Amino acid sequence: MNHGVMITIIAKNVSISPAAALGGRGGSCDSDFVQVHHSSTMKFKLDPVVLLLVTLLTSTRATEYFVSLEGNDDNPGTLQKPWQHVQHAVTVLRPGDICTIREGRYSEEVVISGLQGTADDPITFRSYPGENVVFDGTTPITTSWEKYKDSIYVTTIHNDIWQLFVDGEMQINARWPNAFWYDFSVFDYTRWGFSSANSTYNEDTGAGVMIDNGTQDLADSGLNATGSVAILNIGSWLTWAGLVESHTPGESNFTYNLHQVPHEVSFKAINARYFLEDKLEFLDAPTEWFYDPKTHKLYLWTASGESPQTYEISGKVSTYAFTITNGSAWLILSGLDFFSTTVYVSGTTEDTNVHSIRLESLYFSYPSYSKRMLGSLAVPNTTTLYYIGLLTKY
Repeated sequence: MNHGVMITIIAKNVSISPAAALGGRGGSCDSDFVQVHHSSTMKFKLDPVVLLLVTLLTSTRATEYFVSLEGNDDNPGTLQKPWQHVQHAVTVLRPGDICTIREGRYSEEVVISGLQGTADDPITFRSYPGENVVFDGTTPITTSWEKYKDSIYVTTIHNDIWQLFVDGEMQINARWPNAFWYDFSVFDYTRWGFSSANSTYNEDTGAGVMIDNGTQDLADSGLNATGSVAILNIGSWLTWAGLVESHTPGESNFTYNLHQVPHEVSFKAINARYFLEDKLEFLDAPTEWFYDPKTHKLYLWTASGESPQTYEISGKVSTYAFTITNGSAWLILSGLDFFSTTVYVSGTTEDTNVHSIRLESLYFSYPSYSKRMLGSLAVPNTTTLYYIGLLTKY
């Protein structure tokens, strides 16, 4: 029977890894047993039926443990005296056990490595009935804000962030041409810059020259694009991120290099388009933001133009709330919410595959985001459910 990876996800704004697959190979788990200790001065006879009964009762015994933000890891993990961290529960749980999580927003990054339940006795991580449990990948920004210029405010923060929220609503990286999340104009291709027929791309080096055709008029913008990130739709429907190497204000062309040289781009200049982001001088409209990792200064223009001090501001600092790897098997995550974070389920080799992982009634909001604001051009780390090899063992 192929039990595989069982998934039920209720999702919002979910990015699922293209490599996601079902099924798996993993390690085996020995059944529970009873050890009978005796010394040379003591003899006894245990009826086989009684021994069988004791064995069955032992193998089906399960314990429910509790985690709460108000708990303490030195507690016994009971409802009255819960633990504080899910990670602590991971070190204690055995087949059939349940980790019940009380209401609240958890900032943990839980790593589950080699933890195995069984087909009959899976290990469960779940929310307490009727309570809302959120794994939150952001940190509150509570530092003081000052006016920078116009309606732009600035503050200094202590942690690098790569996604920003105002009262739970995602803001847009400072960009040109402007486009926004609140009106869905980010999905409007007319909000991109367009290539002229004279743009070029070198498929051997990943370097290119983008020449704006004047529709959005880069030259007339007066901006200096040097050092910004260019999002380049230069391969038919395929898009890459590249660093703008050089641009002169008032000119319509700029040079760029892609982060990695793609195997095949199928470059067609006349069909190419782009937009630029992640530079302070692009910040010129409400809901745009910029962060400078060198100075740790965060800039924001709120939707109202008022000081961010009157809002709840938070920034993404975590990629995965749960990392399940290294042969883990027969686990259930149930009834949990994820905000600006997600899950990673994968082995690294066929011998360390995970399998029989059940994701049940999970709710994802803004699970994945690029780190381009920090200068990284790598593909974002997304929700990952990945199996290596053939789906035949389980």
